[in-house]
Amino acid sequence: MRFVLTAESVPMFRFAALQSDTGAALLQRSGRMTNDFSSVLLVTADECYDRSRAVLRIAACLRQPLPALAAVAWALPERLRDWLYDGLAERRLQVFGSAPACLLSQPKWRDRFLD
Repeated sequence: MRFVLTAESVPMFRFAALQSDTGAALLQRSGRMTNDFSSVLLVTADECYDRSRAVLRIAACLRQPLPALAAVAWALPERLRDWLYDGLAERRLQVFGSAPACLLSQPKWRDRFLD
């Protein structure tokens, strides 16, 4: 979330913890089990995307060079993209580090989180 919040040129994404009531409602609306916290989800008015499909759709909306990289990555087979996503997801703390404070505690981003 921190990466997306800082890489957006125009604020467009809102976030919900999948463990929250809002998250559970989004999971259910997307046809997922309400205890399925296994992946990042991008929920739009029309569709729900997970794993590499979600990440690439998000990246396409961020500052350059991320949209260009996402366009190239779409050419990879989805199975390979998801394998790469799973590997990065397992090591995300090693790659991105952990946040020193909860993002909700920062006033500039508080309105970006759904209850």
